[in-house]
Amino acid sequence: MKKILITTLTIMLTGLFAKAQTEGPKQSQKLELSKQLNITNAVAIQVEAIMADYKTNASKVAESKKLAPQEMRTKIDVLIEEKNNKLKKLLTQEQLNKLLPTTERTKQ
Repeated sequence: MKKILITTLTIMLTGLFAKAQTEGPKQSQKLELSKQLNITNAVAIQVEAIMADYKTNASKVAESKKLAPQEMRTKIDVLIEEKNNKLKKLLTQEQLNKLLPTTERTKQ
């Protein structure tokens, strides 16, 4: 009886873990954005793309060894401004306030 119970429990847990892995982090992030900001999946996909593009470009700037700290800060500020301008076209001010860190909101 114990073996049957343990086997059943193992199968159920394996199924739950497999389902969680098929959703993946991208899917759950999109769902979280949709819920948090009360937006459609299509808009959530666009927001994710804007944020991913910003993250990629900011990482490249941060990893650049040729830039002085002030140049790096200036380039990051430009990237933040571009990202925020793109997001402003998709989201309301209230949604932006939920999404953007406080430090970025003061620059708007």
